[in-house]
Amino acid sequence: MKERLYAMLNAIGVVLFAVALLGFSPLTTRGISQGLALCGRVLIPSLFPFMALAVFVGRSRAGAVFCRLLGPLCRRWLRLPPQLAPAVLMSFIGGYPVGARMLAGMLDRGEATPEQAQRILSFAITPAPSFAIVTLGAGLMGSTKAGTILYGCHLFTALLLGGWYARRSKTPQTMETKSSSPLPFSAALVESTSAAVEGMLSICGFVLLFSTLLSFLQGCGATQLFGKVVAFLSCGKISAEAAAAALCGLLEITCGAFACQTLSWQGICVLLPFLASFGSLSVLCQVSACLNGRGVSTAALLCGRLTHGFLSALMAAPLLWQFSPSVEALARPAQPLGGSAPVLSTLALLGMCSLFLLSLEGTAPAKKFPSKSANF
Repeated sequence: MKERLYAMLNAIGVVLFAVALLGFSPLTTRGISQGLALCGRVLIPSLFPFMALAVFVGRSRAGAVFCRLLGPLCRRWLRLPPQLAPAVLMSFIGGYPVGARMLAGMLDRGEATPEQAQRILSFAITPAPSFAIVTLGAGLMGSTKAGTILYGCHLFTALLLGGWYARRSKTPQTMETKSSSPLPFSAALVESTSAAVEGMLSICGFVLLFSTLLSFLQGCGATQLFGKVVAFLSCGKISAEAAAAALCGLLEITCGAFACQTLSWQGICVLLPFLASFGSLSVLCQVSACLNGRGVSTAALLCGRLTHGFLSALMAAPLLWQFSPSVEALARPAQPLGGSAPVLSTLALLGMCSLFLLSLEGTAPAKKFPSKSANF
C-alpha cells in the first residue's frame, strides 16, 4: 500500500510539474535563463578548476605530500586515516561539492569506507573562501572582515563537529596510508579533467532544476505567502521577508543569500551564516549525485547540515553584530550574477563541453585506446 501511494504521489507530482511547465512557460524561461547565467558566470569559473584540482590531488603524487602535512591532525582530532586529509582540505577550500567528488573517487578505489565518507560530509561541506569572503562579505555585507569572520566561524564549527563525530571512533594506530599507486602526471591530468566535466554537468543540472522551481514559487506568490504565514504563526517575531529569504536559501544558496539584502542588519547576521553552512537542497542533491550508490545516507547528511547551520549562526551572529553595515552595500540592488567577465565564462563553458565530448570518446572499446593508467 505504501509503495502504491508513493507511486501515485510521484505520478501526481509529474503531472503538476508538466502542467506548470506548459501553463507558465515565461516563468520556466526565466528560471532556466537565471540558472544558465548562474552556471556560466559563477559556478563553472569558480568550481570547475577546483574540482579538477581535487581529483588531480587524489590521483597524483601531490596527495602524499598533503597526507604527511595534514595527516597528524586528521588522525588525532578527526580520527580518520591520513590518506583522507586531502579530501578534508579540498572540502574546506574548494566549494560545496568538491570534497564529495573527491570522496567518490576514494570510495571507488577502496581508499575510504562509507562510514568515513559519511562522517567527513557531516561537517566538511563548505562554501569556497571566495564565495564567503568576497561575495557574501564584501559584496553583500559591505565588509571583507565580516566575510572572513563568517568563513572562520564556519570552519571552526566544522572542526568542532568533526571532533564530536569522531568521539566514538578509534584513532588509527599508525601513520601508514592505504592509498593506491599514484598516476603519472599526464594520466592524472586526463582523469581529473574528465571527472570534473562529469561533475560540473551534474551540478549545473541541479542548479537549473532548482532555479526553475524557485522561479515558479516566486512567480505564483508562494514565497510571499510562505513569509506571511510564518510571520503570523510567530506573532511577528520572524518577518515575512526573512521567512521568504530563508525559503529561497533552503532551495538554492546563491539566490537565498542575495534575497537577504532586503533584511535588517540583525536578520542578515543570523540568516546568512546559517544558509552558508547549510548549503541548500540544491547542494545536497549535488553531493548525493556524486556519491550515488556508495552507501552514504542522505538523511544523515541533511541532519548534519542543519546542525552545522544552527551552530554557525549561533557563533557568527554575535561577532557580526559589531560591524556597522555599509549603507551603500545594503541599499544596492541584489545582482548575484553580475561582475564576472562574460568572455572568460563563455570560454570556460565551451572548454567544458569540448572536454566532455573528448571524454565520451574514451568510452570506446579498450583495444583502440590506452588505459587511463598508461604512462604517456
